[in-house]
Amino acid sequence: MKKKRICIFWSSLIFIQPSHYPNLFRQLEKISGLSEMDIEVIDVGIFDFKQIADKANSCDLIVIDHSIKYCYSIIDNATNFNFNLRLPLKKESAFYLEVFDYLFSISQIPKIFALQCDMHALNSDIKERFDGLGKEVFEKYISKVQGIIWVYRAEYMKDVSELPETYRDPFMVAKDGYFSPKQNAERIKQLVPTIIELPLCVNTNEIHTGKRVHFWDTSVIGDGYLTRKIAKKNITAAKGISLAPYNIANRVKNKSISLLFKSKLAGADKISSINYSTSHWIQDFFLKRSRMSFTCGSGYMYFVRKFFEIPASGSVLLGYTPDFATDYGFKHEHNYFFTIPENVVESIRHIKKNPLLEKEIKKNAWKLISDLHSTEKRAEQFIAAITAFAKEPYKEAKFVEGTYTFIR
Repeated sequence: MKKKRICIFWSSLIFIQPSHYPNLFRQLEKISGLSEMDIEVIDVGIFDFKQIADKANSCDLIVIDHSIKYCYSIIDNATNFNFNLRLPLKKESAFYLEVFDYLFSISQIPKIFALQCDMHALNSDIKERFDGLGKEVFEKYISKVQGIIWVYRAEYMKDVSELPETYRDPFMVAKDGYFSPKQNAERIKQLVPTIIELPLCVNTNEIHTGKRVHFWDTSVIGDGYLTRKIAKKNITAAKGISLAPYNIANRVKNKSISLLFKSKLAGADKISSINYSTSHWIQDFFLKRSRMSFTCGSGYMYFVRKFFEIPASGSVLLGYTPDFATDYGFKHEHNYFFTIPENVVESIRHIKKNPLLEKEIKKNAWKLISDLHSTEKRAEQFIAAITAFAKEPYKEAKFVEGTYTFIR
């Protein structure tokens, strides 16, 4: 019996953080032969349009990654060092849009869209953004697919009006109205029959081994959400708790990158590479040298990559997590420590007074990340999700109490 054929279309043109799907596709190329189906991972920049069309029309299932649309959106802005674009370019921006549109136009073959922007980046009332697809997602693309892969859990999305005033970040409100993750998620669920949850993850080389020398009690790493600022303010005011100077190091880095960009001593591609690698190095340095680290996904409570990066680094995760964290295997005082931003100091003191608890949490967290949330494991879950869909479409794929589950 002939194997069913699945084609995954993506682009390697952009440097994207290790959590995002293009990095999974590199892993898929190594393990796709283990599937009972014929899976081909296709980097569209390597082929001409006819070759891509021929491959697409030979499939039983097409998976389209958002990275192709990213290429169209940012190629003409490649001089901006904020965009981690691989240069020199081999294709014009119009090529990527043509490929993207064509793949969605193939009506006779089922399609899954791997979408990797945040829920608040979609809104029918705003113009297209670089990190999202704007109203085009709803009007042009989403309605043409039978499945969508997303890093977040749709049914737990919030509206900004549901958040405490102190948790409402400026990015949550646009001049044309609210960016509503809740409304966007509900709309997608109405349009797309199958929702595939595929959370963020960490590379195997990011999972710590051996002992760590800790210079600081705690750290607060990443974007300056108000929830993180509340935690940081409380930690800074507390006596007897040392906080890693991440913000200072990050400001120095940003200033240096800006001066390098303005000086034109290096090209945009080189600056992008320096910016990316330096940002990751700074974060990694402070995480590995902090006994514990607080994080959250803003007031929206997105399950951001920091929830995986912190335990992978060997620090105790102090997490302001959503209720479904248990589905991902996270258990309070077993492999992480739940805390709200306002109570983070009490949580830090509790762990400092209980070194055996700290040791146990770190050990269990290492096992959780290794067993469920590495890039290799996520690639296996990806293959399982698309293979199961090709056999028989299901309603939902998601983690339930630590097990990747298909709900029909």
